[in-house]
Amino acid sequence: MRLQALLSRDGEATPLQVRWGWVPHWSMGTRPALTHLPLEQVMRSRLYARLRDEGRALIPVEGWYEAARDDTPGARPRLAYVTSRRNEPLFLAAVAQASDEHNGCDGLALVTYDPGNGVTHLLAFDETGAQAWLRAGLDWEQARTLANQGALGADHLEQLFWTKRTFMAGRRRSTAMQPRATSNAI
Repeated sequence: MRLQALLSRDGEATPLQVRWGWVPHWSMGTRPALTHLPLEQVMRSRLYARLRDEGRALIPVEGWYEAARDDTPGARPRLAYVTSRRNEPLFLAAVAQASDEHNGCDGLALVTYDPGNGVTHLLAFDETGAQAWLRAGLDWEQARTLANQGALGADHLEQLFWTKRTFMAGRRRSTAMQPRATSNAI
């Protein structure tokens, strides 16, 4: 699967088609493609230096699906659609390797961040945060500050839960067509 991503090329955001999942050259053929990478790992490890310096990217989205828990004790995670509370564009932070000549390593992985509460989230930005993410020379301290202060949180995002399917008298009755907003914000 290929995604439309914005990569910083010569100081400008350039749209490129990039394959979902990134394969490091040192693990080609031995491991599956990486689809998510923690911010700290990307910004601090030498293994990701090329991605950190040349491959920071953005994925423009209207929303995304993620597993979310209801506050009910013993409740199983359900699929929730995360979207903006406001009518503004969202951008997911990513790292991508995209060369002029396609090779097996080319691809994209989304960046995740743990704000300290033990729950990892995708790193989502508004337009201002997105521009800062693509800025040349972004180091670990600046990236951490950007994630803490510029990433969109509960005040900007909402989760829409899909109601459960119920089974009655041997017939499947689907109630999954009606989303309901909850107060469980990210």
